[in-house]
Amino acid sequence: MVGQGELEAFLADQRRHGFTQKYVERLRVDLETFYAWWRASEWPKRKLTPPLLDAYRLWLCDQPGRLEARLAVRPQQAKLGALRVFCRGLCAQEVLATDPAAVIPLPRSRPRMRRTLTEAQMVRLCETPACDTALGLRDRAYLEILVATAMRPSEAAALLRSDADLG
Repeated sequence: MVGQGELEAFLADQRRHGFTQKYVERLRVDLETFYAWWRASEWPKRKLTPPLLDAYRLWLCDQPGRLEARLAVRPQQAKLGALRVFCRGLCAQEVLATDPAAVIPLPRSRPRMRRTLTEAQMVRLCETPACDTALGLRDRAYLEILVATAMRPSEAAALLRSDADLG
C-alpha cells in the first residue's frame, strides 16, 4: 500500500520545490480524505489502481456539500486534482510504475448562461445618456453600436472614425 510514509515524503518534496505552506496543507487535507475513504472501503489496500480511484471519484459525487445536497464540482475537482498530483509525484519518485490517476476524468461544471437584456431594457439603456452634450451623444452612439452589432466593448472602443461608412 502506498501509505503515510509516501504521503509525507511527497509533501516534503512539494515544500522543497517551493510550493506554499497553504498549498501543501490543502494537498494534505485532500489526500487524507482519500486515505480515510480507502481505509473504510472494501477495496484491497495493496496498490493504487484506476478502478480504485474511479470508485473514489464516484463516492465524492455522492458526498453532501456544505450548502448543497451534494458536494459541488469545484471541491470534487480539487480533491481529485490533489490525487492526480500525488500519483504524478509517486511516478516521478519511481514508487509507481504508471500513473493510475491519468485516466480518471475530472468532473465538469456546466457552462453558465449569460443573462441577456430584453428589447425594452436595451432601448432604455440606449436612451440613458443625455443627448444635449457632446459626451452624451458619444455615449449614446457607443451604446447603440454595441446593441446593433453585438460587438464586444473592447472592439467598439477600438473603432476609429475611418471605420464608419457614413455614406
